[in-house]
Amino acid sequence: MENVELVLLDTKSIQQYIFSCNKLRLNLGASYIVSHIYREDLLAAVAEATGETLTDVSMLDEWKQNPATVRMFTEDVPFEVGYIGGGNAFLMFRPGLGSTFVERWTLRLLKEYPGLSTGVACMTVPVTSLQTNSFKQTLFEAFKLLAHNKSGQYPVTTPAKYGITMDCALDADSCETWHAGDTLDMFVSAAAEAKIQASLRVREDLQQRYGDILDGREFPSELDHLGQREGDSHVAIVQIDGNSMGKLLMGCTSLEQQRTFSVELARANEESFRHALAELVAVMPALEATEEFVFTDESRPDCPRYVPLRPLVGEGDDRTFATDARIALFFTESYMRYFSSCLVLGKPISCSAGIAIVKTAYPFYRAYRLAEQLCEAAKDARRQWQDSLDNPPDTSWLDFYLAYGGLSGDLSSIRERQYIVDGMRLHDGPYCLDPQVPGAGWPLLDDLIKGIRYFSPAADKWPHSKVKELRAALSSGKESTGVFLDEMRARGLGLPSTSAGTDPWVERATTTPPTSTPYFDMVELVELYPPALLDKRAEVRGAAAMGGKS
Repeated sequence: MENVELVLLDTKSIQQYIFSCNKLRLNLGASYIVSHIYREDLLAAVAEATGETLTDVSMLDEWKQNPATVRMFTEDVPFEVGYIGGGNAFLMFRPGLGSTFVERWTLRLLKEYPGLSTGVACMTVPVTSLQTNSFKQTLFEAFKLLAHNKSGQYPVTTPAKYGITMDCALDADSCETWHAGDTLDMFVSAAAEAKIQASLRVREDLQQRYGDILDGREFPSELDHLGQREGDSHVAIVQIDGNSMGKLLMGCTSLEQQRTFSVELARANEESFRHALAELVAVMPALEATEEFVFTDESRPDCPRYVPLRPLVGEGDDRTFATDARIALFFTESYMRYFSSCLVLGKPISCSAGIAIVKTAYPFYRAYRLAEQLCEAAKDARRQWQDSLDNPPDTSWLDFYLAYGGLSGDLSSIRERQYIVDGMRLHDGPYCLDPQVPGAGWPLLDDLIKGIRYFSPAADKWPHSKVKELRAALSSGKESTGVFLDEMRARGLGLPSTSAGTDPWVERATTTPPTSTPYFDMVELVELYPPALLDKRAEVRGAAAMGGKS
């Protein structure tokens, strides 16, 4: 075969599609749809385009077992997967079949999953352009065409909405169908119905993937079942994203390298999540013993036991999940440290994370957008740190925000209004996970958690009332803080030391204004990091220091 038709597929506005409503059940269904349009639906469209009988979806994974084998180079086959991963699919067809496949595949999506929008690039190239010397340029041209098509095409993927039709209570679309059963009996939009139906398959899918870890527990399908007791309604939406993965991807010089990159990155993502999940499940008996968490639903006859976490997105280098606010920092750090210990194409990798802590009833999509901005803030801090050094190592960073009420504006404007006092910052982050990070003036996560443990009631170092007074003093500025700390020192109460010493106000290099306090974040998170998790972290980090994986 002299020529092949390349088809590059991409899912547009994934987060908007998944988080467009505040019902976790629909979010789960949407996430399932996004992860499976490159499975059964893709295989069915390939079968229609090629005229072959294809029923075994595992054939779409053959490239993972043999990355070096490209049958298109040596055999007259109608179709082969280049790679699938990270929301993209790179497919190869016999000339003329690719465009037919695109027609069949997009039509299936339009019928089955209204509201889901995709981008496509098709180009016919010589087989030789996919071989080692030319592959990088061919891939670049394919992505360039995809970007051009996505920016110039705005497909309508939902039925038209008229003034005489009822609005769906679950999303902003028009009602088209009646849904009966479960907890819903109502008219819903076609998009919402597709997500509801997909959500019915999520539980079985997750049980197959993580049942060996869950110890008889299951993931909750409602935000109210993440472990909170009545009156304690904060949840966390966490967004984790790999650092500089696009650069690593574009450095691939062959299809074999590209395939290996996709396989190893997906493995790092999945293994990191499994590692963090296993650590959480192991410490859950200790959390239950405190009687501060509720991990069962006694209103149901089967009284299911829950793990206080719900995975939402886990593709490529992206990982998004919802959890109890008190679990978030522990689980996120566990995931990130394992991910940072992995190699992709023989090179170290890292990630950044944003943790948005909000009320359970807070609009889900806005909470996700906040987590996304926090993740970007962590990436910005990492870039500033890298720019300050000649040969910086790869490091992971995270940032968080605790919302007590409604929010308006973007993250930077919110912090400027709420966290600047006397020209100094109350928030000290973003935080670097590497305790040996070179360079001065960078906030370290180890310092933050050391301070949380120091101020924790279980440590019995500071009375809880005085911890609250410290927060108020810091919020009042430098002078009030100085007066308060003088009084505390007279009572024998000192501040925990950090890498910057014990000065309540320090000079940082991450952002402006440069002066911030390490202690406000510690005090703010004291009630959101249970002693049982602090003990588990100390145990795990101690093992890591002796040579084990953290």
